[in-house]
Amino acid sequence: MQLPSFFNDFTLPPLEWHQQMREWGATMRATQPVWFDEKNKNWRIFRYANHLRVQNDYVTFSSAPTPHEGGAEAANSIIAMDPPRHRQLRSLVTQAFSARTIAQLAPRIEEIARELLLAMGFTFAWVRRWLDWR
Repeated sequence: MQLPSFFNDFTLPPLEWHQQMREWGATMRATQPVWFDEKNKNWRIFRYANHLRVQNDYVTFSSAPTPHEGGAEAANSIIAMDPPRHRQLRSLVTQAFSARTIAQLAPRIEEIARELLLAMGFTFAWVRRWLDWR
């Protein structure tokens, strides 16, 4: 078993791709609800109940990378962390990127953008013309 040929076909119209994906998913739910994708070395789960179990049982189904996935380097990513460490780091990141924090950074972001544009030789008149053209 492998991923269907349309899976990475980005030339298909979106509705056609979506329809094919729904049909493939229905077939997989009926015939292989839990499937190991040999090419990508990961598990594909097609039933909601199975998904809930995997998502909530991080001891059995850890996100920790295996040696072939980059080992220690990949383990430094918050994506590859299991609770409770993932939750701790996510709460820190969430605070750092709140709407209020980003709004407070806006003047500095504008200053950096202005400096970069000037360093590249763009005048603000040029930028305004470009923005008006869009």
